[in-house]
Amino acid sequence: MCDINYNHSCFNQSLSSTYQDGGYNRGIPFGIDLFNVSGLTYKTQKFALGIYNSVDDSPGYYDGVLGLGWPSLATANVTPPLQNLLPLLDKPLFSVWFDRSISVGSFSNKKPAQAISETADPWIFGPKADVDAIISVMNAHFDDINSIYVIPCNRTGLPDWAFTIGGYQYNIPSNEYVIDLDLGNGNCAVTINGYDSGGFGPSWLLGDTFIRTYCNFYDIGNQQIGFSKAHHTSV
Repeated sequence: MCDINYNHSCFNQSLSSTYQDGGYNRGIPFGIDLFNVSGLTYKTQKFALGIYNSVDDSPGYYDGVLGLGWPSLATANVTPPLQNLLPLLDKPLFSVWFDRSISVGSFSNKKPAQAISETADPWIFGPKADVDAIISVMNAHFDDINSIYVIPCNRTGLPDWAFTIGGYQYNIPSNEYVIDLDLGNGNCAVTINGYDSGGFGPSWLLGDTFIRTYCNFYDIGNQQIGFSKAHHTSV
């Protein structure tokens, strides 16, 4: 179910013989249908239906969101798909690997901060002061039209971004955090932006830029997360 004017892949419940009406909760329509991933099936997965895929009603760049978080974070107390599939798994864990699409140079901030792995965000978001310092080291500038930071695509010698998590350092090279979005004028996007948690959430959101570099392993049974260097065919 989506607005075809935005050229997204749409879910058409009338074409599903297993679809059921899931009713409304907080004004949001829900559906119930068979969920299958890699041969694992849960027959009555509840999910939200909507025209837009963002809380601010913007069309976005993707067709939908697959929630991987804890049930306590889910909307309307819906049990997330991976939680429903746990009885079918050999072990209560899963991993996320994305193909290609903190300290930087002289800047370092050693103050401990909370961070989350965020598969729904394509970039990395952090405290504005830290992001400003990173951008300054890179000599990037803000593109007012696209509301992102950019640098020349042919820039060389860029430093790694280094995150220290659990005593281990995870470096993100420039070929992962600088991407060509066809912005024109020889500019590429720097996949980081400022984020204000307001003191009620994590300071850093480690989105797809981080996950493309390091596979995320979600150990639900032991309530922990691990990272492993991702391998790509182009490397």
